Amino acid sequence: MIERFSLLHFITTQKSPIVILNGMAGSGKSTVLKQLADYLKCDIYNSLPNPEHTEPSGHLIWDPLGSAFYQHLDQVLQMCPLLEAKDQTLFISANWIGNNKLISEALLYKKITLIDQHSLLFSQHEIAQLYPDSYSDIYLQTKGWPVLVANWKDLDSERYKESLQEFIQARILPSLSYHEQRLLIALAFSASIKKNLVPLESSHIENLAPLIELDRDNRYILGIPYLRNTLESIARADPRIYQEAMRIVAKNHYRSGQIYIAIRTAIDTQNIDLAIHWFKQSGSGMYGYYHGFSELKQILDAFPVEVIESDLSLCWAKTIYLFKNQQFVEARGFIENLQLLKQPYYRHEQDRAIAILILAKYDTYFAATSDSFKLDKLHKLEFDLSADENAIMNYYGMVSIHYSNLGDWFQAAVYQRKELELAIKNDIPYLIFYCHFNLARINLRMGYIDVAAEHSQAAKRHIKRISFYHTLSFEHNFIDLVDGMIELMRGESSPALKSWNKVSILRKHSEVWPEFITQFDFFGLATQLINDDFEQAVSLLDELHYEYQIRFSDPHATIYFNLLLILILQQQERWVEAQTKLNQINASKATVIGTFVELYEWLNYRNDIGLIAIHKVPQPPQTNWVQRNDTAWSDICYSLQEIKLLWHNGNTSTVTTKLLSLFYRAYKLNLWLPLLLEMHWLNPILKRIKASEKKRIQYTQFEQAILHWEEKCQLSGRRINVTELTNKQLLIIQRLAEGLSNKQIAQYTGLSESTVKFHLKNIFRQFDLKNRQALVQLANDKGWIH
Repeated sequence: MIERFSLLHFITTQKSPIVILNGMAGSGKSTVLKQLADYLKCDIYNSLPNPEHTEPSGHLIWDPLGSAFYQHLDQVLQMCPLLEAKDQTLFISANWIGNNKLISEALLYKKITLIDQHSLLFSQHEIAQLYPDSYSDIYLQTKGWPVLVANWKDLDSERYKESLQEFIQARILPSLSYHEQRLLIALAFSASIKKNLVPLESSHIENLAPLIELDRDNRYILGIPYLRNTLESIARADPRIYQEAMRIVAKNHYRSGQIYIAIRTAIDTQNIDLAIHWFKQSGSGMYGYYHGFSELKQILDAFPVEVIESDLSLCWAKTIYLFKNQQFVEARGFIENLQLLKQPYYRHEQDRAIAILILAKYDTYFAATSDSFKLDKLHKLEFDLSADENAIMNYYGMVSIHYSNLGDWFQAAVYQRKELELAIKNDIPYLIFYCHFNLARINLRMGYIDVAAEHSQAAKRHIKRISFYHTLSFEHNFIDLVDGMIELMRGESSPALKSWNKVSILRKHSEVWPEFITQFDFFGLATQLINDDFEQAVSLLDELHYEYQIRFSDPHATIYFNLLLILILQQQERWVEAQTKLNQINASKATVIGTFVELYEWLNYRNDIGLIAIHKVPQPPQTNWVQRNDTAWSDICYSLQEIKLLWHNGNTSTVTTKLLSLFYRAYKLNLWLPLLLEMHWLNPILKRIKASEKKRIQYTQFEQAILHWEEKCQLSGRRINVTELTNKQLLIIQRLAEGLSNKQIAQYTGLSESTVKFHLKNIFRQFDLKNRQALVQLANDKGWIH
């Protein structure tokens, strides 16, 4: 028994009739009373003593068990006058928490001296006398709690650990209220708990020390660190109290802004209702945009499957996650088998709307087209989703993609901007980045290169603001992709090719959908074409087609990739073969849908002009040609074909006016790709215009545009300069110098005989040559022949 001399001396100096040693079990009250009895040489009564039966000026000591103090409280206080009259002092132990009116009044009139729990604890000085080698560590671990200090040497034994656990379960926890029990257990699993999560009266908190204390930030902390393992063991042995305690821990994480940890803690401790509530509060189906998709995955993996399939917000989030990670097979199976989406009725209209939104996401990825019925159905959702900004943001994104699938870029941009406005309002950096990325793509579709570049720059700014920036991988490639497409549209062929090689990894490892991937594939193919690498273009086309089919199994994809093959044939001026392919598409029962229509109509128009200009086929009626989209890209593409036809028909003056105007517009828009695709016939015409209109265009905006074009031609690596020849023309001249006929040259180069004749005719006109011998002589003089 450790003697507490200083404490005993303090107790015996108290002059009030009643001295109460108040403290919870384990605070050493009984031990102190025994030492006091020895010190005063008196007995300890087993029941409440009667002052009338004792000598005057004596000391009465009573150590009640359990709740005996509360049962005899009135009797004890009524004894005060008699104790005063006989000059006696009653020493008793108690364990009460909070205010008691009778005791408070007695304290006020100095009828009671209260030795509180803090006075019963061992001081650091006392511990230093007992354990001089480790007193500091002992004090930090026990805070002087007598039941631990007195048994410090035995604390590591399994027997004592079991005894301590039983003691806390049997003596400590029953003395606490339900809220206090939960709080104590919770502190075993959390460094601190916000005070407002478990509101306790100040007097209660004081009497709970050192088990539960307040730190400098007014947070609850576990006052005795040594008890942590014991409390954890108690909690894990009692599922009910463990679940309730962890409910407090989870709430504390959530209030501290640790949303992911809060949700995971709630899931792991079967507090599913809290986890779902916080998930909805923290982004719902859009959780990944707020907090990151790797974090979302871990949360979805933690939720039981049956919970996910019974909650729309979790289904919505899982749908987005699966598509983000290109898990298309899993996404298809998940959505098609989801019974929650097949309910005839929903509790709320908003639930029904979110179910339709999930199905719309399905359509976006597994159907390359949209129709008026789908759009009408989507438009009706806006009102039902208007109260949920997360849902309405996702809705705007879906509608934008559906308009993209129709090739309506203007409406696609309108809804993408609506999504961007809400993303900015709610300050979601990832979604802001993503909206700018998509707006850049849409503006590239329309040919507004500088606007696309502005959105690309904005995307770069906002990607750096994303809190989960370090987890991003392919999003950086998204920016490189847009920049590469901008370079391509601006006619910067070498940088575009480098960008394509850099971002081609996106083909297999990032979120894509049919409209997105078709633009992506066109970027790769056009990059090869403006560099005249037809072999690589054909090889790439086969790879892209295979990868597309693996992802989407889209029956319309065959049409799209046939259109890309037609583009390759047209660039090789194999117009008859290209027409055969177009006829096959026209004759098939398959409908050219969605975003493919624009490419299909342009290629048809372009092939008609090509056949007229080179093969002298009869000119089809104007009504057979297409209605063009009202975009910069479409306007320039079709204007080029009109100029080509006018040139073929000999309308030189009209060609001059239109071509100069077209070059100036391309210069202002910085949109050169359509012109580079027509470079083989544009440059000879431009050379004649420059020669005949030299004085007219000198020092004008047209001259600036032409100079810019010549720079693009030089940078493309396809020509020495605009007065020289394309690689294709050089190849024909090489074979001509070898003495081959037009038919033999065609067989050797893979071109049609009519294409060879077309090129020779342009070369004769360009250099004012009369015959083949003069061309060979010129080629020798200029070093074109090796």
